[in-house]
Amino acid sequence: MSYINGCKNFLKILLTPKVIVLILIGTAVMFLTFLTQDNALELGISGIASVFIGIGVNNFTAIETEKKEELRLKLKLQNTINTLIQLQKKVIKIESIAHERPENIMIELQETKDYVALCIHYLDEK
Repeated sequence: MSYINGCKNFLKILLTPKVIVLILIGTAVMFLTFLTQDNALELGISGIASVFIGIGVNNFTAIETEKKEELRLKLKLQNTINTLIQLQKKVIKIESIAHERPENIMIELQETKDYVALCIHYLDEK
């Protein structure tokens, strides 16, 4: 399943206009080498084609890296949201315990501090 998703993501990024146009221009320029008999001219044409293809590949890599960073940020935010939901439940539990058993409040407050530290860790990690 992940192999198919990887192929879909690859094609999606490859077919981005700023990637595919430069790679196709580089490939078209590369085919111009078949029209010449001069070795020096062929090398020059190949060099120009390499520049276009290189820029296209660089754009591909930049887009791919951006997508990975977005996914990592999304996962980090989801972990933080889940931890904050747990923290909210703890605070509600502390409110209910405050009237019944005040001696257990310190234990619950320590756990709440741990949740806050975990949220800070999730948001701070790079």
